[in-house]
Amino acid sequence: MQAELDAADTLEAPYVNVHLGAHTGAGVEAGLDNAASALEALDVPDGLTVLVESDAGSGTKLGGRFEELAAVLDRCDSPLGVCLDTAHAFAAGYDLSTPEAVEETVAEFDDVVGLQHLVCVHLNDSKHGCGTNRDEHAHVGEGEIGADGMAAVLTHDALRDVPFVVETPIEDGKSFEWNIDRARGLAGG
Repeated sequence: MQAELDAADTLEAPYVNVHLGAHTGAGVEAGLDNAASALEALDVPDGLTVLVESDAGSGTKLGGRFEELAAVLDRCDSPLGVCLDTAHAFAAGYDLSTPEAVEETVAEFDDVVGLQHLVCVHLNDSKHGCGTNRDEHAHVGEGEIGADGMAAVLTHDALRDVPFVVETPIEDGKSFEWNIDRARGLAGG
């Protein structure tokens, strides 16, 4: 991780994104302590922010619950940001399939983590249903979240100024460019 930070600094990248890992049987609290300890041990160059990414929450992986993201932020003295992955959040049980569900999920994120910590959104649809903990990305608007949910994420007032990054598959003749164009269309522009 330190090598990644050093490389990002050389490239003048503003962020390095990381998952919290898994507790591998030690328990959630011990896993969160371990993740925070590892993050605190890093020498983060000036001008660079480490982002902890939400996870789908399968097995003993951490970061599937908003409370786990908040707990790591609370345990760390160094400034961290959060990257919310829509496919991961959906797989972890946060519904994003309708405008109403997006409103509820964003409100819960704000209550638990705080929107001031949200620095980036990974915009991915999901090949699997809400709460399945299965992490498999789908093309924007073509998965279980669907076009209505993706449009609601893209146009949500609280997310409007947050950068979106697609991590969609390259399959079925559809590329990143296709997904970016699709996202723009769903956002109305």
